[in-house]
Amino acid sequence: RSVYYITEGLGAPCIPTDSLGFDDFTRVSASTWTTATSGQAYSIIGGVAANYTVNGLQGVIAVTATSSDRISYIDVGESEQDVTLTLVNPVLPTGSNTEQGIAFRVVDATNYYLAMLTISVGGTVTLRISKFVAGVLTIVGSFVTALMASAGDLTIRVRAVADSLRARAWFTVGTEPTTWDLDLTDSDLAGTGVGGYARRTGGNLTPTSFTF
Repeated sequence: RSVYYITEGLGAPCIPTDSLGFDDFTRVSASTWTTATSGQAYSIIGGVAANYTVNGLQGVIAVTATSSDRISYIDVGESEQDVTLTLVNPVLPTGSNTEQGIAFRVVDATNYYLAMLTISVGGTVTLRISKFVAGVLTIVGSFVTALMASAGDLTIRVRAVADSLRARAWFTVGTEPTTWDLDLTDSDLAGTGVGGYARRTGGNLTPTSFTF
């Protein structure tokens, strides 16, 4: 999978397509996602290095405990971010919900935004933007999609420009929508980190690994 983390100069009248950060995962690692194709070293939030692996095609996050965030991110040196990330065939969870998506504007382990898909045991897929500020979680906005778990890869895109936060999600095999599912305003964080995120909510039994 190719993951494009950010495009340069989002505040400009025209948005160019040159990426400051991207990863095609064409390497193998049993401990961290190592270094992105674009050259930045990955950092992690939550778990241990062995929870983050690369299999030559995809990046994988193993979530060994419930109610614990797992994030693998790079610093792209820019807080205005346009991020596209593919979730590889998210499955129907058992026990309780799962969450998978994008961490963006990451400052540190207690300050970051999330654009994620929450998948319920009943199959509902909800797109949500949330934020952690000083370790306190706040939901900025959410949208119940028409997507389904276990029906193929899903793609999320989030765009953060100044205080504008927009996100949309679609089946990867389809065409990217032209409208945003979420169009929100928030300006609490302006970090420059971005990457993959996964979490199992309390009571979840499966899955225990998440692929990007």
